Parts: sequence; C-alpha cells; structure tokens
Amino acid sequence: MTALLYSLFVLSWFIFMAAIAKILLRLLANFVGLQIAINYIPGISFSGAFLDLARAAAIITLLNILLKPFLEFILAPFVFITLGLFGLIINAAMLWLATYWAPQLSFSNFLALLYTTLIITFINYLFDMVEKKND
Repeated sequence: MTALLYSLFVLSWFIFMAAIAKILLRLLANFVGLQIAINYIPGISFSGAFLDLARAAAIITLLNILLKPFLEFILAPFVFITLGLFGLIINAAMLWLATYWAPQLSFSNFLALLYTTLIITFINYLFDMVEKKND
C-alpha cells in the first residue's frame, strides 16, 4: 500500500512539474515575442525596465491560461465561421487587456496591436514546435 501511494505521489509530482515547465515555456515565449515587437514595431511604447517587461509577459501568460479558454469556448461559433481568424482577435484582446495591468506597455493604434499579436503568436508557435519535438 505504501509503495502504491509513493508511486502515485511521484507520478503526480512529475505531472505537476511538466505543467510548471509548460507555463514557464509560455512565459519565455511571451517575453521574447514582446521584446521583439517592442524593438521592431512602430506604435508600441514601453516605458519600463527588464522586470516590468517580465511582469507584462507574466500577465499575458496568465490571461492566456485563465481567460482565453473561456473566451474561445464562448466565441467558438465566430472562430468557426471565420475559419480561425477570429482567434487572432481573441489574442489581440488578451494583449490589449494586459495593458490595463501593465501600464508601461501601450499601443498607439490597432495595427500595432495586431502586429504584436502576430509576432507573439508566431513565437509561441515556434516554442510549441520545439516542445513537441522534445516529447
């Protein structure tokens, strides 16, 4: 009985650590994508230090983990009708919502927000490909 409980504990620990690693990978991907977008897209202003950028990336990661699945479920018909393009609008909404909790990050127009969304989505896709390759 003790061996069974121990093996269940070890299994749950590995599952927990895999989830934490995936969240940290998302955080890193959002950080890199945000840094690239800030450096190369006109219309984005960021007035903060390294830790402020990390905080903004963490906010984006948390919104994508907690709020985005709910919005994707509610707005699934629109995503289906537009063949997935509405998913880009959902991602842009998550990024725009993050500016409320990270006031150092601001967008001057919708096009800058859309380009930033595209960059962050592409970087997350690349990180997903690396993660799936390592599995």
